[in-house]
Amino acid sequence: MHTGLRRAMGAAALAAGLAAGIVTAVPGAGHAATAAWVPCGDTAALVAAIEAANDVGGGMIWLAPRCTYRLTAPAAVEHGPSGLPVIGGRVWISGFRSTITRPAGTPLFRIAEVAPFGDLTLSGVTVSGGVASAGPPGADLGGGILNHGHLTLISARVLGNTARQGGGIADEGGTAELDGTEVAGNNAVADGGGIHQHFGALSVLRGAVDRNVAGLDGGGIAVVGGTALLRHSSAIGNIAGGQGGGLRVDDGVVQLDDSRVTRNASASDCFPAEEIPGCA
Repeated sequence: MHTGLRRAMGAAALAAGLAAGIVTAVPGAGHAATAAWVPCGDTAALVAAIEAANDVGGGMIWLAPRCTYRLTAPAAVEHGPSGLPVIGGRVWISGFRSTITRPAGTPLFRIAEVAPFGDLTLSGVTVSGGVASAGPPGADLGGGILNHGHLTLISARVLGNTARQGGGIADEGGTAELDGTEVAGNNAVADGGGIHQHFGALSVLRGAVDRNVAGLDGGGIAVVGGTALLRHSSAIGNIAGGQGGGLRVDDGVVQLDDSRVTRNASASDCFPAEEIPGCA
């Protein structure tokens, strides 16, 4: 069969599959990837699409625009329960004002976990309502997202999640890149109301880590032994019961580039202030 005809038939099959809301295998360079369009509100199809992508090493998933996907039970139990399957491949989930949430009154679980060799990109997606509670080691980290691998958030929002550490996001030795993303209204019983960065690398570009709460340190962001870069971003209106209403660093490195850390409720916006140049 001629190459052009094969491509045409493959494209037609992919389009038909996406229109039907099913997962399709897409030939790639050296490996297969999946592509799936998930009908509005169909959480079972979303879980199946992620599992299919994991099985072949990666895939692209499209969510319906302006649609909410309500998770009512955990799909995985790795470091505590997660509403979505643990991301083990290279998975891109794209939406437009699309939301993945855990409704009140359902069992407690975070929304997503990224495994050490996993790679998750969320574009145009809101993650909300996740709760990481007591259990096996790591079960109480990252109410919205627990990342051990590579996490990219583009024009995304992480809102109203709860954990012991990292109410919105806990980055445990991984890499987290946030671009045009808002992390707000999250709560940590201990440290890192918005984000807890632990021996990894965090970058926030054109983003906001605002109005989060930590019972202890780092109302906005807590950095422990890792690195954090905020560029053209803000950490405003966060609350910490201890030190660093906006930022708390412990044996880590924080760089602020044209970013505002101000109007946070604590003994200081940044702690220790001398280790966070430009905090104001």
